[in-house]
Amino acid sequence: MTKAVELTHDAADGARERLIAAGLAVFGEYGFHAATTRRIAERAGVNLAAIPYYFGTKENLYLAVAEHIARKARSHMEPALAAVERVLQAPDPGGEALTAALLSLLDRFAQFLLSPRASPEMGRFVLMEQLAPSAAFDILFENAMRHLQRAVAAVLGQLLGRTAESTEIRLRANMFLGQVVMFRAAGGLMLRSLGHSRYEESDRTLIRSLIADHSRRLLASLSREMS
Repeated sequence: MTKAVELTHDAADGARERLIAAGLAVFGEYGFHAATTRRIAERAGVNLAAIPYYFGTKENLYLAVAEHIARKARSHMEPALAAVERVLQAPDPGGEALTAALLSLLDRFAQFLLSPRASPEMGRFVLMEQLAPSAAFDILFENAMRHLQRAVAAVLGQLLGRTAESTEIRLRANMFLGQVVMFRAAGGLMLRSLGHSRYEESDRTLIRSLIADHSRRLLASLSREMS
């Protein structure tokens, strides 16, 4: 009876959301296997029984964290993804409109990854899933990553006169996205080379500008070579 009362109190205080936030922090720091439910519950400030109550198992909580990350990324990227789709649906989208849509998408992605509000644990969580994919990676890919890849590939296919489903275009799409991801995935290297402990506002502004410049030049070069 006491546990039921405690769980009801937890629910009123947003225990499920706190457990997901705590799970992100603990899984991001220790990984799935080393993270303990006790540590997560303590971090969330809830009774240990709240985890099986809301999620059933530790693995289900881990998957819920992946869903949280995917929703957050998709929500941030949705305006740029919608803009790309509008351009692609136009009767005869010109090269300038396609290029602008792609650059806007990459910039939006850079803003998401480089935001000072971005959780370092989120980056570690995703990186660990990249290195050793689990069921959580399926969630991240299907609900967030795949939409980015498809949008970039669709634009590149139009610009370069290739099918978006070709291996070449899919690889090129990942290369365009990779130039953004590297500033988070290889953040330690980047920051050490800059002599900073974190990205300053001036760094973020310059990085976004350089991504746009590099992408624009690369697109122009590819268009000349492949036309």
